[in-house]
Amino acid sequence: MDNITLIGTAGATIILILFLLNQTGRIKAGALSYDAWNFLGASLLVAYSLALRAYPFAVLNAVWALFSFKDALNDVLSRKGR
Repeated sequence: MDNITLIGTAGATIILILFLLNQTGRIKAGALSYDAWNFLGASLLVAYSLALRAYPFAVLNAVWALFSFKDALNDVLSRKGR
């Protein structure tokens, strides 16, 4: 398996595991860990899709990564305010 495929597989695996954990109630969508792992998975998928020149897929995952980052940052900042 080449490095690009490994990056894409890792990103997709992270996103899929989070989806399954959320669907089975093992992780909440608002949790910091959920948002942080989503950011990582989506960022890996952005890198993968750019390497393949699959720009629509890159845009989709860039938006996903940005919103995940925003949510993770809000989670961290709200914990500091407590």
